[in-house]
Amino acid sequence: MARLFKLLLVAALLIPQSASAANYLESITQFKKPNMKFGKLELHPYYKLTLSYDDNIYLRSKLSGQVFGSMITDNSFGINFKLPVTSMHAFQGGYSGQSLAYTKHPSRNNAYQQNANLGYMFKGPAGTSAKVQNTYMNTQDPASSELVTREQRYQNTAGGSAEYAPGGGNFYVSANADHVLHRYQSQSLAAVLDRYELFMGGRVGYKVLPKTRVYLGYGRQLIHYAIDEYVASGATYDSKNSKSHLFNAGVEGQIAPKVQGMVETGFTFREYDGPETDRAVTTSRRSGSTRNWTVATQALWKPVARTDVSLRVSRSLQESTYAGNRFYISNLVALNFKHKLPYKLTLGMGGTVGIDKYPEAVSATQSNRRDDIYTEFASLTYDIQEYLNVGASYSHKQKNSTLTGEFNYEDQVGALFLGVQF
Repeated sequence: MARLFKLLLVAALLIPQSASAANYLESITQFKKPNMKFGKLELHPYYKLTLSYDDNIYLRSKLSGQVFGSMITDNSFGINFKLPVTSMHAFQGGYSGQSLAYTKHPSRNNAYQQNANLGYMFKGPAGTSAKVQNTYMNTQDPASSELVTREQRYQNTAGGSAEYAPGGGNFYVSANADHVLHRYQSQSLAAVLDRYELFMGGRVGYKVLPKTRVYLGYGRQLIHYAIDEYVASGATYDSKNSKSHLFNAGVEGQIAPKVQGMVETGFTFREYDGPETDRAVTTSRRSGSTRNWTVATQALWKPVARTDVSLRVSRSLQESTYAGNRFYISNLVALNFKHKLPYKLTLGMGGTVGIDKYPEAVSATQSNRRDDIYTEFASLTYDIQEYLNVGASYSHKQKNSTLTGEFNYEDQVGALFLGVQF
């Protein structure tokens, strides 16, 4: 009942009452979307205010300590731009900021997050094209690891790609490279997660239909940690530095009637630096290499004009901080549904199922860790204007671990939002 009262209070703050509300909405509908073009420069500013209540802000298990809830005020804003200089050269980029204010433990939870990116695109003659881009993040959102606590971190991704289709024909070859730098402000996390990742690869492909291409790809990945070895519970674990071969095959573009996206599968062969060594915490011998099947699939199905259904399926290796495990296998299936209702209403629903598996057991008497994560959400949005909308959303997330109940948690978030986008 207390949570419901808080959400009703938020609604009162967002929605003007009675006749004044009608007059307010009528005045807004008379305002037309402004032209944000200045010569060739195209600007797209946006702002979103979200008032929410999260009943488990630290994603804690009830077994591990007190669970705290909090009202959260989220002010998100930014601007994106496009600048086509000529028919061959173009720039694009943007900046986004997010201010988070908590009513519970504000000194610990309040945060300001930033994201900036800049890219250059080239489209030349005879089927040549290229792109160079850099993205910088300063955030408290967890990266791709089993961590759920918010910690200040920095991430910079610099990369580029090039493609050549001889004579603009059906056959093409491409190459790409990326350098990702991870830095954590916390000294304890920096010791186990500060690293850079370097990827270089390419693919060959063929256009089997006007909007459909198939391809084969190969990549080489290097992961190098700032601190190569670390000590936990008196046991020194092996090097986490690694080199990987990645092979994949897929189809992209119009992959079926009314379906666009990419379906890709392959495998990764990873070798860790240094010889295989006995581990002090188990009776088993740790392998210096691993082979794993991978999937990277995203598809958008549009069965009718007012309905979108999106599917994401992935299987990949992620870096780990847990009990000497150098990686874990992340499996994810996400299904989202969006339908435009009458009266400018849009209904959104969806959910995800994630299964994370760890290759190393903590001890000879315990099984390997496995985490199952389930998320469901629903939202309803009303478009006051093309550029202006309000709405409400609800999400539920639950994590169950086979190893210990201390990793388990349940989290519910109810929110009301107002967004402006030009």
